[in-house]
Amino acid sequence: MKEEKLKEKWFEFTRHHCKEGFIDRWMGDSINDPNNDFKSNMQLNSHASFFRLNGTDKWVHRNMFRLLAENMNVFSETNSAVDIWNTSLINPS
Repeated sequence: MKEEKLKEKWFEFTRHHCKEGFIDRWMGDSINDPNNDFKSNMQLNSHASFFRLNGTDKWVHRNMFRLLAENMNVFSETNSAVDIWNTSLINPS
């Protein structure tokens, strides 16, 4: 799986390329949210992960997924980002 490091607003994230499309992953202190325009000056010293499909829409907290990071690692060469996202999403609407 091809990965690249990118920067946006105040944060850096990793883009995981799939057979078609990509999934972005941000990891950082849980007081922060990549959907926010600014980074907090405080820290909670706990970890959070957010994901985004094909660079669009809002970042989604990892609690909305079942094994997304694992599925990205295993299926990215054979499946599209949309398929991996939808398979991993808990209670898709």
